[in-house]
Amino acid sequence: MLFKGLLLLSIAAVALAQYGHGYGAPAPAYGHNDYAQPIPYQYGYDIAGDHGEFKQTRQEHGDGNGNVQGSYGYVDAHGISRQVDYVAD
Repeated sequence: MLFKGLLLLSIAAVALAQYGHGYGAPAPAYGHNDYAQPIPYQYGYDIAGDHGEFKQTRQEHGDGNGNVQGSYGYVDAHGISRQVDYVAD
């Protein structure tokens, strides 16, 4: 009989247990996203070995709207020239 009473009290305690309050709403973020506007630019380089054994090149320019055009390339050990032209807008 004592066991049944303890069991009944245990079940009642579990049934009456309250959930925690949980997490509150996240705090508002006061800030601003100040994304800088792109500025026009242009750069490039050419690299060659002392004995002409390799050559690398790169040219790129961007406008003030975020559009970019350019190319890069190299001459491999067999003298084959590889060039890639690209546009990102």
